[in-house]
Amino acid sequence: EDGRPGVVHVHGSAELLLLARRWLGGRGRGGRRAGFVFTSHGYFGPGANWSYRVAGWVLRRTRTPVVAVSHQEARRLVAAGVAPGQVQVIPNGIPDPLGQAPQPWPFGPGSPRLLSVGRLVEQKGMRELVEAFERVAPEFPTARLVIVGSGPLQESLERRITSSRVLSERVHLAGPMAGAARLLACADVFCLASRDEAFPLSILEALGAGKAIVSTRAGGIPEAVKDGESGLLVPPGDVDALARAL
Repeated sequence: EDGRPGVVHVHGSAELLLLARRWLGGRGRGGRRAGFVFTSHGYFGPGANWSYRVAGWVLRRTRTPVVAVSHQEARRLVAAGVAPGQVQVIPNGIPDPLGQAPQPWPFGPGSPRLLSVGRLVEQKGMRELVEAFERVAPEFPTARLVIVGSGPLQESLERRITSSRVLSERVHLAGPMAGAARLLACADVFCLASRDEAFPLSILEALGAGKAIVSTRAGGIPEAVKDGESGLLVPPGDVDALARAL
Protein backbone atom coordinates (compact mmCIF):
# COMPACT_ATOMS: atom_id res chain seq x y z
CA GLU A 1 0.00 0.00 0.00
CA ASP A 2 2.87 2.40 0.71
CA GLY A 3 4.84 1.34 -2.39
CA ARG A 4 7.53 -0.46 -0.40
CA PRO A 5 8.53 -3.96 -1.54
CA GLY A 6 7.52 -6.97 0.48
CA VAL A 7 10.60 -8.96 -0.58
CA VAL A 8 13.94 -7.70 -1.91
CA HIS A 9 16.00 -10.24 -3.89
CA VAL A 10 19.68 -9.25 -4.16
CA HIS A 11 22.00 -10.98 -6.63
CA GLY A 12 25.74 -11.35 -6.31
CA SER A 13 26.96 -8.42 -4.22
CA ALA A 14 27.00 -8.64 -0.42
CA GLU A 15 27.83 -4.93 -0.31
CA LEU A 16 24.67 -4.21 -2.31
CA LEU A 17 22.72 -6.30 0.20
CA LEU A 18 23.91 -4.00 2.99
CA LEU A 19 22.83 -0.94 1.00
CA ALA A 20 19.46 -2.47 0.16
CA ARG A 21 18.80 -3.30 3.79
CA ARG A 22 19.69 0.26 4.77
CA TRP A 23 17.51 1.84 2.07
CA LEU A 24 14.56 -0.54 2.15
CA GLY A 25 14.76 -2.33 5.48
CA GLY A 26 12.88 0.18 7.58
CA ARG A 27 9.31 -0.32 8.66
CA GLY A 28 6.58 0.73 6.26
CA ARG A 29 3.02 1.56 7.04
CA GLY A 30 1.56 -0.82 9.55
CA GLY A 31 5.02 -1.66 10.86
CA ARG A 32 5.78 -4.10 8.02
CA ARG A 33 9.42 -4.72 7.14
CA ALA A 34 10.69 -5.98 3.79
CA GLY A 35 12.16 -9.46 3.67
CA PHE A 36 15.54 -10.06 2.01
CA VAL A 37 16.90 -12.98 -0.02
CA PHE A 38 20.43 -13.20 -1.42
CA THR A 39 21.48 -15.31 -4.43
CA SER A 40 25.18 -16.10 -4.85
CA HIS A 41 26.43 -16.72 -8.39
CA GLY A 42 30.06 -17.09 -7.31
CA TYR A 43 33.08 -14.81 -7.05
CA PHE A 44 36.02 -15.16 -9.41
CA GLY A 45 39.38 -13.64 -10.17
CA PRO A 46 42.14 -12.29 -7.91
CA GLY A 47 39.71 -10.83 -5.36
CA ALA A 48 37.52 -13.92 -5.02
CA ASN A 49 38.76 -14.98 -1.58
CA TRP A 50 38.21 -11.49 -0.19
CA SER A 51 34.72 -11.33 -1.74
CA TYR A 52 33.78 -14.64 -0.12
CA ARG A 53 35.03 -13.43 3.27
CA VAL A 54 32.99 -10.24 2.96
CA ALA A 55 29.91 -12.16 1.84
CA GLY A 56 30.29 -14.63 4.71
CA TRP A 57 30.54 -11.82 7.26
CA VAL A 58 27.58 -9.87 5.84
CA LEU A 59 25.29 -12.85 5.39
CA ARG A 60 26.07 -14.29 8.79
CA ARG A 61 25.61 -10.95 10.52
CA THR A 62 22.33 -10.11 8.77
CA ARG A 63 21.00 -13.70 8.89
CA THR A 64 19.76 -13.30 5.34
CA PRO A 65 18.42 -16.45 3.62
CA VAL A 66 20.81 -17.45 0.84
CA VAL A 67 20.25 -19.21 -2.48
CA ALA A 68 23.31 -20.93 -3.97
CA VAL A 69 23.16 -21.90 -7.65
CA SER A 70 25.11 -25.12 -7.09
CA HIS A 71 26.15 -27.40 -4.24
CA GLN A 72 29.76 -26.38 -4.83
CA GLU A 73 28.78 -22.73 -4.37
CA ALA A 74 26.92 -23.64 -1.16
CA ARG A 75 30.07 -25.33 0.19
CA ARG A 76 32.12 -22.23 -0.60
CA LEU A 77 29.65 -20.00 1.26
CA VAL A 78 29.62 -22.26 4.31
CA ALA A 79 33.43 -22.30 4.28
CA ALA A 80 33.28 -18.48 4.29
CA GLY A 81 31.23 -18.51 7.46
CA VAL A 82 27.60 -18.65 6.34
CA ALA A 83 25.55 -20.96 8.55
CA PRO A 84 24.58 -24.17 6.68
CA GLY A 85 20.95 -23.66 7.66
CA GLN A 86 20.92 -20.30 5.87
CA VAL A 87 21.75 -21.77 2.47
CA GLN A 88 19.44 -23.51 0.03
CA VAL A 89 20.61 -24.80 -3.35
CA ILE A 90 18.43 -23.83 -6.32
CA PRO A 91 20.27 -24.58 -9.57
CA ASN A 92 20.07 -22.17 -12.49
CA GLY A 93 17.46 -22.88 -15.12
CA ILE A 94 16.91 -22.00 -18.77
CA PRO A 95 13.88 -21.57 -21.05
CA ASP A 96 12.76 -24.57 -23.07
CA PRO A 97 15.39 -24.80 -25.84
CA LEU A 98 12.93 -26.58 -28.13
CA GLY A 99 10.97 -23.35 -28.38
CA GLN A 100 13.89 -21.38 -29.88
CA ALA A 101 14.28 -21.07 -33.64
CA PRO A 102 17.77 -22.04 -34.82
CA GLN A 103 20.11 -19.30 -36.06
CA PRO A 104 21.99 -19.96 -39.32
CA TRP A 105 25.69 -20.74 -38.99
CA PRO A 106 27.39 -17.60 -40.36
CA PHE A 107 31.03 -18.72 -40.19
CA GLY A 108 31.61 -20.61 -43.41
CA PRO A 109 31.76 -24.32 -44.29
CA GLY A 110 33.57 -27.01 -42.38
CA SER A 111 32.86 -29.59 -39.72
CA PRO A 112 32.86 -30.53 -36.97
CA ARG A 113 31.66 -27.18 -35.69
CA LEU A 114 32.89 -26.30 -32.20
CA LEU A 115 31.22 -23.49 -30.27
CA SER A 116 32.16 -21.72 -27.05
CA VAL A 117 30.18 -18.92 -25.44
CA GLY A 118 31.54 -16.79 -22.61
CA ARG A 119 33.31 -13.63 -21.55
CA LEU A 120 36.86 -13.27 -22.80
CA VAL A 121 38.46 -13.32 -19.36
CA GLU A 122 41.04 -15.59 -17.74
CA GLN A 123 38.35 -17.36 -15.71
CA LYS A 124 36.73 -18.76 -18.86
CA GLY A 125 39.89 -20.48 -20.10
CA MET A 126 39.65 -19.21 -23.68
CA ARG A 127 43.45 -19.23 -24.10
CA GLU A 128 43.54 -22.92 -23.15
CA LEU A 129 40.70 -23.69 -25.56
CA VAL A 130 42.46 -22.00 -28.49
CA GLU A 131 45.73 -23.83 -27.71
CA ALA A 132 43.94 -27.18 -27.39
CA PHE A 133 42.16 -26.63 -30.70
CA GLU A 134 45.47 -25.81 -32.42
CA ARG A 135 46.90 -29.13 -31.20
CA VAL A 136 44.06 -31.23 -32.62
CA ALA A 137 43.36 -29.16 -35.75
CA PRO A 138 45.78 -31.14 -37.99
CA GLU A 139 43.77 -34.32 -37.31
CA PHE A 140 40.53 -32.59 -38.32
CA PRO A 141 41.38 -30.35 -41.27
CA THR A 142 37.80 -29.11 -41.78
CA ALA A 143 36.99 -28.39 -38.11
CA ARG A 144 35.97 -24.85 -37.10
CA LEU A 145 35.95 -23.17 -33.70
CA VAL A 146 33.69 -20.18 -33.02
CA ILE A 147 34.02 -18.19 -29.78
CA VAL A 148 31.12 -15.91 -28.91
CA GLY A 149 31.75 -13.20 -26.34
CA SER A 150 33.78 -10.10 -25.57
CA GLY A 151 36.16 -9.00 -22.85
CA PRO A 152 39.64 -7.77 -21.97
CA LEU A 153 41.41 -10.75 -23.58
CA GLN A 154 40.00 -10.06 -27.04
CA GLU A 155 43.07 -8.28 -28.43
CA SER A 156 45.54 -10.87 -27.14
CA LEU A 157 43.40 -13.70 -28.47
CA GLU A 158 43.18 -11.98 -31.85
CA ARG A 159 46.97 -11.67 -31.97
CA ARG A 160 47.37 -15.33 -31.02
CA ILE A 161 44.93 -16.44 -33.70
CA THR A 162 46.29 -14.26 -36.51
CA SER A 163 49.87 -15.38 -35.77
CA SER A 164 48.98 -18.97 -36.67
CA ARG A 165 47.97 -19.96 -40.19
CA VAL A 166 45.91 -22.87 -38.88
CA LEU A 167 44.08 -20.76 -36.32
CA SER A 168 43.58 -17.72 -38.52
CA GLU A 169 41.72 -19.79 -41.10
CA ARG A 170 39.62 -21.84 -38.68
CA VAL A 171 38.99 -19.93 -35.45
CA HIS A 172 36.44 -17.11 -35.40
CA LEU A 173 36.06 -14.55 -32.60
CA ALA A 174 32.45 -13.61 -33.19
CA GLY A 175 32.16 -10.95 -30.48
CA PRO A 176 28.96 -10.58 -28.45
CA MET A 177 25.90 -11.90 -30.26
CA ALA A 178 22.23 -11.58 -29.35
CA GLY A 179 20.62 -15.01 -29.24
CA ALA A 180 23.96 -16.81 -29.28
CA ALA A 181 22.31 -19.86 -27.71
CA ARG A 182 20.45 -20.42 -30.98
CA LEU A 183 23.78 -21.14 -32.69
CA LEU A 184 23.83 -24.38 -30.71
CA ALA A 185 21.39 -25.86 -33.19
CA CYS A 186 24.13 -25.66 -35.83
CA ALA A 187 27.09 -26.67 -33.64
CA ASP A 188 28.41 -30.21 -33.21
CA VAL A 189 30.35 -29.72 -29.98
CA PHE A 190 30.02 -27.17 -27.19
CA CYS A 191 33.24 -26.30 -25.34
CA LEU A 192 33.66 -24.51 -22.02
CA ALA A 193 37.24 -24.51 -20.71
CA SER A 194 36.57 -22.50 -17.55
CA ARG A 195 39.07 -22.36 -14.71
CA ASP A 196 36.24 -21.70 -12.25
CA GLU A 197 32.44 -21.51 -12.37
CA ALA A 198 29.34 -21.53 -10.21
CA PHE A 199 26.69 -23.13 -12.45
CA PRO A 200 27.02 -21.81 -16.03
CA LEU A 201 23.89 -21.24 -18.09
CA SER A 202 25.77 -22.01 -21.31
CA ILE A 203 26.32 -25.61 -20.19
CA LEU A 204 22.61 -25.98 -19.46
CA GLU A 205 21.74 -24.58 -22.89
CA ALA A 206 24.13 -27.04 -24.55
CA LEU A 207 22.60 -29.93 -22.60
CA GLY A 208 19.12 -28.76 -23.53
CA ALA A 209 20.13 -28.68 -27.18
CA GLY A 210 21.48 -32.24 -26.97
CA LYS A 211 25.03 -31.28 -27.94
CA ALA A 212 28.27 -33.09 -27.25
CA ILE A 213 30.05 -31.22 -24.45
CA VAL A 214 33.73 -30.83 -23.62
CA SER A 215 34.31 -28.88 -20.43
CA THR A 216 36.22 -28.82 -17.15
CA ARG A 217 35.51 -30.00 -13.63
CA ALA A 218 35.30 -26.41 -12.46
CA GLY A 219 32.85 -25.35 -9.75
CA GLY A 220 29.34 -26.68 -10.28
CA ILE A 221 29.88 -28.00 -13.82
CA PRO A 222 30.13 -31.68 -12.69
CA GLU A 223 26.69 -31.27 -11.08
CA ALA A 224 25.25 -30.70 -14.58
CA VAL A 225 27.54 -32.78 -16.81
CA LYS A 226 28.22 -36.42 -15.97
CA ASP A 227 31.69 -37.27 -17.23
CA GLY A 228 31.54 -39.97 -19.90
CA GLU A 229 27.74 -39.81 -20.14
CA SER A 230 26.53 -36.33 -21.04
CA GLY A 231 29.97 -34.93 -21.83
CA LEU A 232 33.70 -35.15 -21.23
CA LEU A 233 35.24 -33.26 -18.30
CA VAL A 234 38.91 -32.49 -17.77
CA PRO A 235 40.89 -30.72 -15.02
CA PRO A 236 40.81 -26.92 -15.32
CA GLY A 237 43.89 -25.49 -17.00
CA ASP A 238 45.05 -28.86 -18.39
CA VAL A 239 45.55 -28.16 -22.10
CA ASP A 240 46.75 -31.70 -22.87
CA ALA A 241 43.63 -33.25 -21.35
CA LEU A 242 41.42 -30.69 -23.08
CA ALA A 243 43.01 -31.49 -26.45
CA ARG A 244 42.48 -35.24 -25.90
CA ALA A 245 38.84 -34.65 -24.99
CA LEU A 246 38.28 -32.51 -28.09
